[in-house]
Amino acid sequence: MNIAGRGFVLLLLLIASHNVFAQDVTEDEGIASKKGYSRQLGIGAGATYRRFLDDAISDIQYHRIGAIGSIANMKTNENKYTELTFQGSYLKMGHNKIDASSILKHEVKDLKLTFDYRHMLKVNLLDQMLYDVRLGGAFSGLFDYKKAPMLETSYKVYEYAVDLGLTGKIARQLYYNGRQCYAIIDATLPIFSNYARPPYLNRNHVLDPAYKESSYFFGNNKMAFVGKKCFRFNTRVHYLYPLKNGNKLRFTYQWDFYKMKQGETTVYSAEHSIIMAFLFNY
Repeated sequence: MNIAGRGFVLLLLLIASHNVFAQDVTEDEGIASKKGYSRQLGIGAGATYRRFLDDAISDIQYHRIGAIGSIANMKTNENKYTELTFQGSYLKMGHNKIDASSILKHEVKDLKLTFDYRHMLKVNLLDQMLYDVRLGGAFSGLFDYKKAPMLETSYKVYEYAVDLGLTGKIARQLYYNGRQCYAIIDATLPIFSNYARPPYLNRNHVLDPAYKESSYFFGNNKMAFVGKKCFRFNTRVHYLYPLKNGNKLRFTYQWDFYKMKQGETTVYSAEHSIIMAFLFNY
């Protein structure tokens, strides 16, 4: 079963464990703007487990459990939903493989930053008394910087991508302890990508007098279409619990995967995160 199928099964199990009522997303219990939007500012933190395999560093998989932070702004009304989310983590990645070329356990310092802007409209799918389905477009960005001291002159490894794609979510209203809650699953898939990876064997051009790090960083980019050579897939399962003052708690499981190939180097990265966020009405 693929990740979307597993997420949908998880959503059904979550819903089945509560008393379910018909959905009405206009009931917010919070503050509505003059234009009828419900707005929340979300500040969250949690734990993340990440693995990556990067040819520009070695043929060994690196992994680590660490912390992740996020900040988000959400606006919703009966027909529209928008969300702008920033996330970041800084991990000292390690591996368990010890061989003749790895007498010491090497560490790779990894900084990963992402942003995702989602804009969705309500569509008439499924039973509207039970589900709220919204589809739309997404504008996303990814930057990952790895510092691997054991590589000497080629120890700086980076990749970045800017994507345009499709996004969608399904929400189901339910009640728990007399509170109006929501179970939500969403997913984002890129269609067009502009991305960059290190050059062949990640060699630094420090001996070239005309070499400039900034010009090469932005001049080494490529275009990709529908996941060819660059692909990122992000899916989340949320449980939204309202507080008596109109604010909310949001518990999220997120799976974020990407693959990039440029020249002779390819990177695969998968990250599982559990995040708790406070959503403040404003």
